[in-house]
Amino acid sequence: MIFRSVRARLALWHTAVLAVLLTGFALTAYVFLERSTAARAEDYLASAAAGFVTDLAAERTDAPSDSAAIESAASEFRVRDLGVLIFDHEGRRIADGSGGLLRTSTSPARKRHRSAESEPALDTERLRQAVMQSVAPKTREFTLPDAEGGYRVSLLLVQLRSGLYRVAMVESRHAEDETLQEARLACMIAIPVMLFAAGVGGYFLAKRSLAPVAVISE
Repeated sequence: MIFRSVRARLALWHTAVLAVLLTGFALTAYVFLERSTAARAEDYLASAAAGFVTDLAAERTDAPSDSAAIESAASEFRVRDLGVLIFDHEGRRIADGSGGLLRTSTSPARKRHRSAESEPALDTERLRQAVMQSVAPKTREFTLPDAEGGYRVSLLLVQLRSGLYRVAMVESRHAEDETLQEARLACMIAIPVMLFAAGVGGYFLAKRSLAPVAVISE
């Protein structure tokens, strides 16, 4: 009876130590995944916004007006899964362009599933309000939240001849949020299974380790 109690305690301590190590490792890996994914997405979005502004400046040299240059640059915007909306200083949407984001509410990740669910569509009115509240600095990144991760926005203020314009480059975070959810689910399933296996294995290892002591005691 004494040796059974000792075996159980050794197995319990072994499982507890492993639980701390696995939980710490899972949290660290998840935080790293979340931050690295967000950093790459933000860099990609910011570079796309800067590229659009460059194209807009090139269009402005040939176009007869600012509105014509904006419409031309927006119509030629073809970056996959990104959308761009341009507002004037009064909050009116002058033009928009999309590589697919503004024309569909279903992400490529969800299309791969048999029972694809519709994502929350981009609320352009909420976006307009958020954009118009931004007066400084010249560049700003923020997230427009919704029930499934929201939309990441990179906002640039562009001064043209007829006034100040706001260029909002938009990217869906729904697929990113779904990937993070899958990572959390994997950790929630894998850690208990590994701890159970470690507990059972630790109990039998303790039994074998204490077998000589039990023989000597008898």
